[in-house]
Amino acid sequence: MEGRRTGFAHTADEVNTGGLSGEIKNVKPNLNLGRMLYASYTRESINLDVGTPDVAGFPNNTFRDVGLRLFANYKVNQKSSLRVDYWHERYRTQDWALDGVTPTTLVNALSLGITSPNFTVDQLSLSYRYDF
Repeated sequence: MEGRRTGFAHTADEVNTGGLSGEIKNVKPNLNLGRMLYASYTRESINLDVGTPDVAGFPNNTFRDVGLRLFANYKVNQKSSLRVDYWHERYRTQDWALDGVTPTTLVNALSLGITSPNFTVDQLSLSYRYDF
């Protein structure tokens, strides 16, 4: 078939992640304290192969996630314990397919105007455990 063009898109994701956690047992009698720190960074690239050497690919997408968890666990007696947890997480992304695309950006198309997720979460929880 003459005039038929073929093209390919190649994606590559680079993910770097790490964490550190620890627990201190019996800080005071029956009280354990712990923490966990983690981080993750991802870069996604999309390159085009359409037969022409100088065709640029799409901009890179990035995803960043950093979090901290702290806990205290108190053993009330042989069968029950009380635990308090605190969690803080910060998540940031950049996605060229979403950022800057408003409902009227594309001609003859109506988009939802959604942006890349970017949020910070703080959570506090209290739990009681009883072993039967």
